[in-house]
Amino acid sequence: MKKRTWTNRIPVSALIALVGLGIGISCSKDSTVSSIDPTLRATKPTTSSSHLSTNFTDPFPGMTLDGRRVAIGGPDAAEKYLRIITKCLAVVMADAELRLDLYRVVPPIEQGEIHISKIADRFPRVLEKLSEGFKDAVARGAISGALAQLINDAPSDAEAIYKASRSLFELELSVANPPEHAWDPIQPIPVVFAPIDDEGATSIEGIDTSLQPIFMPLSGPSTTCLVLNFDEDLALSYERNAGGVSFVPQDKRLWTWQNVLNFFSVSPAYAHYPPFPLDDNPGTPHDPCYSEDILQPVAGIEIYDDHEVWPMGDPEIFMGINWKTNPEPVQPYRTAEEDLEELDDTNVWYTDFADLRTLHGTCGPSGKLETVYVLEWDPWPGEGDDLGRWHNRTIPAGGFAPNQVDLSTSDVWLRMRRTDEDAWTLPHRGRGWHSHEKKK
Repeated sequence: MKKRTWTNRIPVSALIALVGLGIGISCSKDSTVSSIDPTLRATKPTTSSSHLSTNFTDPFPGMTLDGRRVAIGGPDAAEKYLRIITKCLAVVMADAELRLDLYRVVPPIEQGEIHISKIADRFPRVLEKLSEGFKDAVARGAISGALAQLINDAPSDAEAIYKASRSLFELELSVANPPEHAWDPIQPIPVVFAPIDDEGATSIEGIDTSLQPIFMPLSGPSTTCLVLNFDEDLALSYERNAGGVSFVPQDKRLWTWQNVLNFFSVSPAYAHYPPFPLDDNPGTPHDPCYSEDILQPVAGIEIYDDHEVWPMGDPEIFMGINWKTNPEPVQPYRTAEEDLEELDDTNVWYTDFADLRTLHGTCGPSGKLETVYVLEWDPWPGEGDDLGRWHNRTIPAGGFAPNQVDLSTSDVWLRMRRTDEDAWTLPHRGRGWHSHEKKK
């Protein structure tokens, strides 16, 4: 889910230690450092006078998600890079001093992640060991693509692996523990990487402390391990910036002139909300019925299987609607990244998201929704994994629960409601309240 700054809830003493290190850590959820010795975190890291500056910018600036996938060489190449870097990390793990460097800054997976580039910036001795033989390993892997050429052209292994980490959606590290376990930095731990195809994966691949391949169960780590993964939130930002996903504003005050003009330029045939600005008598194709009785798309939701394996952290859940094209086409709805960010736990009935509104109705009880879907987003290989997808559904006006419909699969239960609200009078509804209720 969307990551929050490590300092949201961090104790003051730990914050001072982090400032001393000059290292930024991104966190997905609650931010504590209970498993890390704060005296170690405050230790000044060793620097190397021979270290080359790694203040490089993104090697592929402004590139879309699809463009970056191509530049990387596709999912097969991405997996090869992860396998090579995992082995490099296992070499670092075998060094007692470098292992302590990692212990100082890599958080437990439930608390967040840290980019490899952040570690490399502050601990050059880690970068030096991590990068040994990296260019040769990539060459032996016969990896194609713009990233492979960038690595080949880099003047040093250190620069090559640094650029590779940044190009691969910013590679990040965390520590995964079995229940009631924690990492003792005296002991080296294996390194695993998140699978590219988490739907097709049968196990979690990695390298043990003897530099031999290992496999862990999908159900959870069998031993404490270092986890290598892509920064999924950053990858999602590439998709969002490319304009491939239409996010509908949740408040009409967000409809500035520029937003309206951009929105209309996508497809002028859509029955957009709102009708054309400053026009009291909206004309075709803006059918006014679409702004009436707007929907509460996530009145309640429970996830049974989030389709996110444990090395990948919390799931990125989205919900969307496509309307029927009759009487008028309607712009699709999809939740924004932050809308369902706290939907992390399975087998919990959430009503936290009942404030969301679609800004489109169904043009009466008989109006059909062409598609309703809930998915878990992944950067590879495509948009994500469907938890549920339903077609040609209506929301009945009567029955046991009027103006409400429950949609379910083996992975998710979604409750939607039709309101008596008009999109033009939709109030601004603040977030920040939570109600994990049991189903009645």
